[in-house]
Amino acid sequence: MGGFVWQQYSQGLAVLSFFAASVWAPLFLVFWERETALLVEKWNVGEKETAFDANDENPMFQYKWGRNAMTNKMEKVALYRNKTAMQFVMLGFVGLSIVFQSICTLPFIQWYVYAKTVYTCDTCRTVAGATCWQMATCFHSADSSFGSDRWWYILMQGAILGLLIDVVFFELFNWLSAKFVSWENYASKSEFDNRLVHRRFLFVWMNWFFWFLFLAFVYLPFGEGIVRYLQSPDNSSTVPAFVQSIFKAVNWDPAVLTLDTLFVTPLVITQFLNMLMETILPYLVRKCKGKPMHCRNAASCCRVSVPRVFKWLVRHIQAPANPPPTAVNSNTSARALCDAISHTSRYFVPLLLFSDDSNGYTAYNIVADAKLSPFDPTFDYLDASIQFSYVVMFTVVWPLLPFPAFFNNLLEVRGDAFRLLFVSRRPMPRRDVSIGEWATVLSYANIIGITVVAGLISVYHFSAFLDHGCNFEFATAAMVPISALNSTLALNPVACGLQKDTSWVMPQIIVFVLLEHAAFSIRYLVLQINKVPSSIALSRKVKALEALGHMRSAHNEQFDCLRQLRVMFDKYDTDGRDYIDNPDVLQAFVAEWTGRPASDMMSKDMLFHYMDKTRVGRVSFASASLLLIHVHHDRFLSRILGIADWLDDFQNAQIQHRPDDLEECDDDKELRPSHLDQWRARERAQLHDYDSLA
Repeated sequence: MGGFVWQQYSQGLAVLSFFAASVWAPLFLVFWERETALLVEKWNVGEKETAFDANDENPMFQYKWGRNAMTNKMEKVALYRNKTAMQFVMLGFVGLSIVFQSICTLPFIQWYVYAKTVYTCDTCRTVAGATCWQMATCFHSADSSFGSDRWWYILMQGAILGLLIDVVFFELFNWLSAKFVSWENYASKSEFDNRLVHRRFLFVWMNWFFWFLFLAFVYLPFGEGIVRYLQSPDNSSTVPAFVQSIFKAVNWDPAVLTLDTLFVTPLVITQFLNMLMETILPYLVRKCKGKPMHCRNAASCCRVSVPRVFKWLVRHIQAPANPPPTAVNSNTSARALCDAISHTSRYFVPLLLFSDDSNGYTAYNIVADAKLSPFDPTFDYLDASIQFSYVVMFTVVWPLLPFPAFFNNLLEVRGDAFRLLFVSRRPMPRRDVSIGEWATVLSYANIIGITVVAGLISVYHFSAFLDHGCNFEFATAAMVPISALNSTLALNPVACGLQKDTSWVMPQIIVFVLLEHAAFSIRYLVLQINKVPSSIALSRKVKALEALGHMRSAHNEQFDCLRQLRVMFDKYDTDGRDYIDNPDVLQAFVAEWTGRPASDMMSKDMLFHYMDKTRVGRVSFASASLLLIHVHHDRFLSRILGIADWLDDFQNAQIQHRPDDLEECDDDKELRPSHLDQWRARERAQLHDYDSLA
């Protein structure tokens, strides 16, 4: 690409990445939910409960048995719930983990920058006081081209850093995630798994992207000052002389550390190698050694597979050229075994004339498959979430990033199928209606991606929208902050130099806030798209109506009771107005319905006033039927009708009293009234107040 076109390229890259984070990512989530709804409707698995759903008890839940005050039943009560406390601990741990990662990865960052910017050995010897050791403090090649000594040195750095991030930090954070969730003591397994998914994504995301975000937002904008500080003789009191002698050979050039070279390799190379290590290598080792093996990353695969492959090679090298024929034991055949069983136990064992096993499995194959590790898709979901974060956040760095991610997904799908069929134990079939909490994780990745993209645009691409002459040729351009631009290579060096020396902190903050708010607004509008396709919306409504049609609104006994109540009410409603406005008539109707004489009831005026819920001076059939059918649940009405038992309330009080009441000292028992007296006094007071109002 010839000419000064870097400014136009940066503008297009900023617009593309902005819409990728604010439009494409939420659209992806919406269409994922729509496709999930289509499959659920097509397979008819939406309302079916499985054995996994029914057995949702967390085996690690620590509990004690306690009585529920409402239901008076014994239930499992958690011994402790540290949910709120653990959330505060999580905030502190995230800060501590950032400090820990900084301590562990900052030396690697400085080491990488040192390897990219250190002088060649010929130039190093001309620098006074510099330490020049080949493949350590200087190199023959000026750049890190393929096969050069600098390239091999950086490759070794990447391998060591990969072991630290992909093995040490990954296993550490996974273990800590499980520990934190177990300390919160969740009762259900589904809730435990959901919280574990959130914790793992948080820690693994921070583990993966801390390196890149630190380089993008800290080291590239302020790296020159750090290197100058380490080189300056004025800081000899804080910087050791040995470190100063090494960094004297460092020629700070931010163009060497462009973002596109820092972000492409992990996605294209690292994930591809991990996929090979977790699929092909275990299968080859199983074929060579005959033992099942499963691993998740390169380090564990190498740790397990290298000794096995070495032993297999030694055994085959030392094997004789003409091995003796293997003796076959005829007693192990099925026919001989059946004859032996029939002869010794006199049981007849039926035997097939031929084997119906098309796979040709032997007993060893079956036992070997049973000893394989179970198939767990958790880390596959985690890898997909991390890759989704890559695409959303770093398309602003390299516009072709979605293409290697797409090809990686094509290989990953086939690799997972291969691992499912040949590397892992056959899983138990189960149905599910969605990917569960991983959909929430993808939404979190989209939200974080919008924030990161807004920050990268404001720091690295904001200057491309200003007409100040800082336009470069594509071959000499570098994706660096505006303060690190090489103005001598610009289209207008003088104007670009003046703009470079200007402070851009406040304009970049304003641009970041505006872009972030605009992106979140667009994302909100995109998420308002209907997540249920119109092709199945009508069928779902029809199913819901059919379900309502099959539901019984009430039992037959309730309809018979209402019919009898209507007949009796019409006998006292002589005018046919569907209400009773006379207290004497209402009391007679209620007395006949309850089968109790009116003398056992309280005042007829009190009864009429209580049943007149609308306060219009009459009691309708609807009000009367509702009150009389549920009279046993209305404690006040049962008192008025005289059908309640004081002893029932005393027993209820004994059940619902606080445990503290039984633990009071014996000296207070004589001074304290009994529960029966308390309830009687309270009821009399309520009835007296109500009678005075009536």
